[in-house]
Amino acid sequence: MEGVILTHRLHERTGLACVEGDTLCEIGDVRTLLAEVLLDERLLGMLDAKAGAEIRPSAMPGRVTRGPIETVALGPSVGGKERMLYRVLVRVPNADGRLHPGMTGQVRFGAGRVPLLVHLWGGLTRVLRIEFWI
Repeated sequence: MEGVILTHRLHERTGLACVEGDTLCEIGDVRTLLAEVLLDERLLGMLDAKAGAEIRPSAMPGRVTRGPIETVALGPSVGGKERMLYRVLVRVPNADGRLHPGMTGQVRFGAGRVPLLVHLWGGLTRVLRIEFWI
């Protein structure tokens, strides 16, 4: 079996009794991760899903990784009175294994054709926070 142990504080489970079927620890393949981004509905119309995304992990200044957009939610995931947020999943290559589940960062999406006024307002290159990595 190959992968990375994802269970926190595994050493605290030493000596615990377990029976067949119990989960001792979780092992995951982190060569590719999915970044979950909550995108404001006002920006959703400008998103060009074919253009992919540029990911900048907070823990690694200067590192930029490009990845394709995997899915865009059909309906809002979170919302309030003023705005709705849609879940966008971006596939993030992690061949060197330096990215870990739970890390945060920034993402920049490609945009389709945008009216000049919107472009001047800054809609083309908005930077959004990644809520968490999965």
